[in-house]
Parts: sequence; C-alpha cells; structure tokens
Amino acid sequence: MSVELTNNAHIATNKSAITVFEPSADESETYHDNDDDDANHENEELNGLLGDETLNTDAELIKGEDAQQKGRFMVITTFLVALVIGGVLTLTLGIGGIKKKIASSAVHTPPIVNPPTNEVQVENSRKQVQVANYINGSALIISIHITHHAGTSVCAMMKKLGPSPSFACMSPGKNENDADSWPANTTNDIEIRSWPMSKFVPRFRPYYHFMSWEYQTFAHLHRTNWEYDNLVSMIVMRDPMRRFLAGGKCGGFQRRIPDDPTNETQDLYWEYANSDCVDNFALRVLAPSNTCGIDGADTNVTCVEGAKALLRRFTFILDQECLNDSMVALGDAL
Repeated sequence: MSVELTNNAHIATNKSAITVFEPSADESETYHDNDDDDANHENEELNGLLGDETLNTDAELIKGEDAQQKGRFMVITTFLVALVIGGVLTLTLGIGGIKKKIASSAVHTPPIVNPPTNEVQVENSRKQVQVANYINGSALIISIHITHHAGTSVCAMMKKLGPSPSFACMSPGKNENDADSWPANTTNDIEIRSWPMSKFVPRFRPYYHFMSWEYQTFAHLHRTNWEYDNLVSMIVMRDPMRRFLAGGKCGGFQRRIPDDPTNETQDLYWEYANSDCVDNFALRVLAPSNTCGIDGADTNVTCVEGAKALLRRFTFILDQECLNDSMVALGDAL
C-alpha cells in the first residue's frame, strides 16, 4: 500500500512538469501551420521520453524503497537478535549471580549444633559433665595410683584443697584435725572398690573430695564405671625408665638394691629389670585381663590396645615429667 501511494504522488508531479515545456500562446502564432504538426509530434516524442523516464524513475524508486525496507528489516532483525542474545546473557548472568549468592549464603550459614555423634565427642561431653558436677559439690575425685607414679605427691597437694583419707589418701584413720573421717560402718577392704559407683560415691563424697586407689598388679579397672556422672577420675603416667631408676624399688628389691646401679649390683639390676616389678609394670595394672599375654617385646597387642582404651575413659591424664604444671592445669579445670 505504501509503494502505490508513493508512485501516484510522483506521477502527478511529473505531469505538472510536462506543462512547463508546452509553448505559450504568443510563441505558437509565429509558427507556420505545418510547424504545429511538427510541434505536436515533438511534444508527443517528448511526452514519450518523459513517460519512459518517469517509469524508469518509478522503478528505481520502487527498488530504492525495497532496498530501504530490506535495510530496515535487517536493522530490525539485527536489533531483535541482539535483544534476544542480550536477554539470554542477562538471564545467564542473573542465574549465575543467584547461584553465587546461594553458594555464598551456604558458606556463611552458621552450622547447626547437633548432639555429639562420634566417640571422642561423646567422651569429651561426658567429661565436661563430670567436671561440672565436681564444681557444684556432687562428684568425687578418684586417682589411680600406680606405685612410683607420684601418687604420694599428688595426695599431699590434694589434701591442701580439701578433705582426703589420712594415709596416702587411701585408708581410714585420723585426719589432720584428729577427727575420724572414714564413713561409719564401712570397711576398708579393697573389695569396696568393686562397688558400683552409684553406691561408692554417695557413701564417700560427704566425707572427702579426693581419694586414691593404689595398685601394683592387675587391678580389674575395666569393670569400673568411669563414665559415672558424679565421678572425676585421674591418673599420673611416668616414663618407664625413670620409674626403673627411681628410689624405692618394688617388692623385695627395695631392700636388696636401695641405691643406683653399680658394678657390684649390676646383675641384681638385671634381675630387677626382668621382674614383674619393672617389665611392663604399668601395663600390667591397666591391662584388660591378667592373661592377655604380657611378655616383654613379645607382648600381645591386645594388652596394649586394651590399656589405651582404659586410659581414654579417665577424666584426666597427668604427666609426671611436668607434674607441677599438670596440677596447676587440673586446678584451673576444677
């Protein structure tokens, strides 16, 4: 429709242009009659030429309009394609940004606090409960005293902090104020250590804050409920060679070799080194059974792993090499 309107307007303009070449009235009178025919003929030829030129011009205009429309179409098409691509890129970038925000928010999301699940977390949580119960006055401290593992020194320190049994913090008798401190109608037999903790702690906690159990042989410690909430357990461990050379030998060797090794007592020290008083002494106390196979370098791995499992159950493990610092840390915790 637009092409037709444009052509009609152009044709009308050409017709008005044709009249410009028609001779005026004054000029036509000076011509002869036969010249009128020539003039008419020339006008017809001119009109023919102008008509052809007009048609050619119209065709060119149509072609030009077609080219312009194609150009506009290409521009519009290009614009639409660019718009689509831009939209796709924007959508892609937008989705990417959303993903980054989601990932970022996921990274910075505070962790959900769940109850302890693995074995170490459960043990630590349980030990925290035991310490809290001691602080509030309901838990009793029991120290596993392996002979020559600083048990006497620990007892002396703990007596300064609160009431404890008289001799080595183990046996009944008179306390420092000469008052009988052992629970009434309670035996001192070692069998009381096999009592359930639900019985032992309520019986002794009103009298003491700290007690010690000393052992030199297999002690059946694996059957004790060290996880009891109102019990704080502790043990001091010592380097075996330092214990071997320490004063105060085990059993009958105390009298036979009271001093450090000499050339004269060398054979006696070898006997001592291979005795049960030295060879894996602490392991024999902590072992899961008295028949698990303790035999020097050929000791069964089950004995070692069983002792390690027992140590993990205790609330505190102290090192005699840094005993003073260990006791300070223990005091800070309690």
